[in-house]
Amino acid sequence: MKNIFIVLFIILGSRPVFAQRAVTQQLGTLAAITFPDTPKMKKTAKGFYYFFENKGVEYMASVGSWSSGPFDDFTHDLPDTAYASLVREITAFPGARLFYKRKIKIDKLNGVEYGFVSQADSMNYYRYHRALYLNNKLIIYGFNSFDSLKIDQKALNDFYATFKVILPDATAGQQTIADALFNLKTVMWAAIALLVGVLIIFAIKKLA
Repeated sequence: MKNIFIVLFIILGSRPVFAQRAVTQQLGTLAAITFPDTPKMKKTAKGFYYFFENKGVEYMASVGSWSSGPFDDFTHDLPDTAYASLVREITAFPGARLFYKRKIKIDKLNGVEYGFVSQADSMNYYRYHRALYLNNKLIIYGFNSFDSLKIDQKALNDFYATFKVILPDATAGQQTIADALFNLKTVMWAAIALLVGVLIIFAIKKLA
């Protein structure tokens, strides 16, 4: 009987951190993400920052307003503009170095994943994040740690996987007037090319 209790204690005590008391945090009306436990919240100049610390790793998610200026609606691929601006801000940190960046799909939307290291109190501070531009907001979520070896890739991927976009018709939240015009122009050129092709075939048949 004693051995059974020991086995149960080991099994229950070694459950993943997400099995402790997972809490789903809404990021405004746009998205939601699940923390291993109740996150703390800080008000920022542009929005909100949520975080939970566990074994030297900070789980984080933030949502805040983002704009490149008064002509956002006339900017083609505005999410890419937002992500480029984010990278410029990152590399402006003291001793900051971006060590990877790649475009990804987040709930079928255009997002970016990146990692960088900066200096804080004479120590390296590692951050592994994803970012999503949506409805004039920039959402960022991931892990922060002073020790890169404490970053568990599986735990990071599990945290990433809990992120869900909850905004209806979210695709429209990444599109601008410029995108609509660009798509219309693409369709028009395709139609013209098709028409020219039909006319050429018709002319060839006439001459044959």
